[in-house]
Amino acid sequence: LDFGCGSAGKTLYYARQGAAVTYGVDVSIDYAGTAIEQARALGLEFHISRITPDNGIPVPDASIDVVLSSSVLEHLSDLDRSLGEVRRVLKPGGLFLNRWHPYQTRFGSHLNSIIGIPFAHRLFSEKALMAFYYDSMVARHGHVPAAVASISRDGELNDIMYMNRIRPQDAHRAFAGGGFDMKALRYFRGMKEQTWARNAPE
Repeated sequence: LDFGCGSAGKTLYYARQGAAVTYGVDVSIDYAGTAIEQARALGLEFHISRITPDNGIPVPDASIDVVLSSSVLEHLSDLDRSLGEVRRVLKPGGLFLNRWHPYQTRFGSHLNSIIGIPFAHRLFSEKALMAFYYDSMVARHGHVPAAVASISRDGELNDIMYMNRIRPQDAHRAFAGGGFDMKALRYFRGMKEQTWARNAPE
């Protein structure tokens, strides 16, 4: 199960690697159509579902062998409840493989594709970054894309990117409190992602 599958590109990749049944869940699945079409063409057992705080993950208890999640933990508004859902669907002895970005790290604001400055969110105010993000979207697309149409130029970046600013110690507490046993922990220094200044807010 791909928890926070986004456009389901990774979900499709997992399915193509031989998983018997593959699920993808997210709060938004607007761009998953291509992956769904490809999965159908390949005859893969592939399910994509939109989840909300009310309906949770639409699979039975203890039915999933592996849950994978990438760049999702830092966006969850209710970490304990979300991890509880992951724990519920995992089989006894199942694995939860999780990769995420603490907010105070180099590209923790998730703006490295637009602002190539490490720690930009520590150097500039959120309002300055929001204005730059908004102007960059207009410059690239001629308008603000529908996916972020509700943003305003003078808004707070944290409200747009849904960053909960979770710290590693908060994550460890939540995992332990949720009944997970930590099997392995690795910190990535992110040097390959290090791209220096291409653009800068004024």
